[in-house]
Amino acid sequence: MDASSETRLMESTDGENQPMEMDISKVKAEIDEEIDTYYFESDHVALKGNADYHAMLRTIALLEAQRIQAISDLDRLYKCRDDALEDPIGFVDKLQRGEDLNLPKQQRIAELPMINWEKYTSTVDFTSLGIPKHLTRLKKQLVNGAASTENEQKPINANFQSFDGQSSLVRGRIKEEGKSATFNQLWSIEEQK
Repeated sequence: MDASSETRLMESTDGENQPMEMDISKVKAEIDEEIDTYYFESDHVALKGNADYHAMLRTIALLEAQRIQAISDLDRLYKCRDDALEDPIGFVDKLQRGEDLNLPKQQRIAELPMINWEKYTSTVDFTSLGIPKHLTRLKKQLVNGAASTENEQKPINANFQSFDGQSSLVRGRIKEEGKSATFNQLWSIEEQK
């Protein structure tokens, strides 16, 4: 509690305790809010107030609990299977009578929180440096092998980008005139063999 809130707690108007009661209720609300939000002691201070971080932590904790439950459910299923294999006729009789077989209940998997990831990415335009914003590969390219054919078809100078007369940028690294023509280039298929 800071000094200004302490002085507000000490003051009262015309002998009434209204301002004091209001400040105490605010303090109680802040304490309740801190109890509701889960965070690790080692977390950075900036993360402790981040709603996306708290939603992600809550989901991770829930998924971890569901994982533990799934492991125990799997053990119970193995035990039920072994019991059914020991006495298959008794198992079928229980099924026909609709008795409880002590099978685990179905779990509803936790939904991932909706997080706007663009808010956490850099606003720097990497395309001016010759680097795409997201360096991920498309699944279609990997399946069809299009990624390797694209690299073969490009000339060596396709990845160069000159930003002054003496040096240029090659795939994110500065290439000076003294460097070879294959500086910072991907290996061809033949070179990889």
